Amino acid sequence: MGRRVGVTLLVLVLLLARPCSASPSGSRRCCARRSTPWADTVGTMSFFVRPAGEGDRYEFGGATFTVKADGDDTEGRVGVMEQSGPPGLTVPPHTHDGEDEMFYVLSGELRGFCGDERFTASEGSFLFLPRDVEHGFEVVGDRPARALTIVGPAKFDALIRSQGRPLTS
Repeated sequence: MGRRVGVTLLVLVLLLARPCSASPSGSRRCCARRSTPWADTVGTMSFFVRPAGEGDRYEFGGATFTVKADGDDTEGRVGVMEQSGPPGLTVPPHTHDGEDEMFYVLSGELRGFCGDERFTASEGSFLFLPRDVEHGFEVVGDRPARALTIVGPAKFDALIRSQGRPLTS
């Protein structure tokens, strides 16, 4: 069930990024950005599916990020990444300037803080970390943690791409 909820969240985020509109013929289609044989081009974005295991992968700060949708895909509205961190990984206190961050925990457990609040989040938990509020967390327990990481507007995904180490396997 966790995978289905994660896919549902990803679809919801992408739908919120740009609603579909009626074409001149009256049919509904999503705005398109890409030039592909199967893209129904209308505006500046297009529908896409990024299957499980696909997306550009980067090592950043001891975690692995798989980019599912970046600012280029969503006109800068959101970035969506699958994040995996080993047991004991600590993400030090930091803020995202003008960018909200959300996690949907797919597996494992995170413990951390956001502002004055403390949290523990395990599989199925959703976290909303507001922009400009200091936060940090660690992976607790004896197994890795995986989370769907959503940021908006999309900035953190660009940082991952520019400062992360590309992974090929």
